[in-house]
Amino acid sequence: MVNTALVPKPPVTDVWVAATWDEFLAASAQSELEQSSCYYDLGMMRIETMPIGFAHGKDNSTLAMVITLFGTMRNIAFSALTNASFRKLGERECQPDLAFYIGQDLPNIPRSNSPIDADQHGAPTLVIEVAATMLSDDLGQKR
Repeated sequence: MVNTALVPKPPVTDVWVAATWDEFLAASAQSELEQSSCYYDLGMMRIETMPIGFAHGKDNSTLAMVITLFGTMRNIAFSALTNASFRKLGERECQPDLAFYIGQDLPNIPRSNSPIDADQHGAPTLVIEVAATMLSDDLGQKR
């Protein structure tokens, strides 16, 4: 007989649910959610598992190229990030489609796949979320 109290429950996905910061960290660290986007905002978490296909990828790439070309042509210093995670410890975490630090004083962020510490490196200057099917959510709490 298996003790079901010791078997972790799969997290609720694709909706906002009440959660503590520790619950969010535990849920987002599960290996089966490695390809998911995880968000946390003021006591609520959302783990998105919806597949991202051609339309989303095309829009994302086009926007990245336009901003990169503009910055390059205008000789503007910038650092571009795709699908990076930004964390304000104990309070918020988000994974926008595109993020840009812009200006002469770009943060020196160590090369790793850990979430970027917003307290240490600041928030990006420009953040872009490519709206898929849940436009109301992209314009709501996720924003």
